Amino acid sequence: MTINNSTFTIAGEFGQRSTSGGEAGGTVNLNNSDLTAQEFYVGSNSFLLNIGSAAGDSSASFSGGWDSNSSGDQGFTVNFYNDVGNSMSMTTPGRALSLATGSWTAAQWAEGLWENNQITYGGADSSTLGDWSTVTTTGLGDGNLFTFDGNTLAVAAIPEPSTLALVSLAFTSIFYFRRRK
Repeated sequence: MTINNSTFTIAGEFGQRSTSGGEAGGTVNLNNSDLTAQEFYVGSNSFLLNIGSAAGDSSASFSGGWDSNSSGDQGFTVNFYNDVGNSMSMTTPGRALSLATGSWTAAQWAEGLWENNQITYGGADSSTLGDWSTVTTTGLGDGNLFTFDGNTLAVAAIPEPSTLALVSLAFTSIFYFRRRK
């Protein structure tokens, strides 16, 4: 399923149920679109949510997080493309936390899923791009990094050094070289 240039809101679950009552895997692409739902239903087959797979900011918001009727839902992956502004929010991550190995609080859902390789960036996961500390401070290798406020994970540009920081660096260098004489 591809959602282009739209706002798509569902009062209940959004996810991978088939019309025959079974569970179907698949891919959802958000292209310059916003998806809002109570929960993202995760079943037992592989499922990929691409956020921002074409030009323009895209977002996915789930107030209830994940819902599942099986333990096989680790095939679910959220892939962020490198457009600054792409984001995903979960106010009550619930089931999402149980997917990640380790002990995570509700405010750490993004870190837990990143470390479990269920969040990727341009298809690359933590084994390629680094641990949570790296991708939220040093960056993702292309001038962007992840920002996270406890509810929303977003792609942002690495901030340029401020003018004050550059001036401070210049003065530090001058004083360093003057002391060496």
